[in-house]
Amino acid sequence: MEKKRELVKKRLRKLPEYVREAVAMIRIQKKAGKPKEIDLEKRVMLFLFARLVNRSNRDVEELLELFKPLFGLKANYKTIERQYCR
Repeated sequence: MEKKRELVKKRLRKLPEYVREAVAMIRIQKKAGKPKEIDLEKRVMLFLFARLVNRSNRDVEELLELFKPLFGLKANYKTIERQYCR
């Protein structure tokens, strides 16, 4: 069990690297309208964080305030909600 825990911790530490690699492979066509406030890498991390903590969007918004230095972004619950629709 301890080996599995260490493996999970190791992979979670590498998650930003994995996301960065995946985002680098994606090409998005520019659409008319207002550009996104948050880049794709941060949106993916936000989505994964929201799913990982398994809380409501409003709870995740409050957690993001605590983890603001880690994520480097401020997002309201509506921004979090919009990540599910894409």
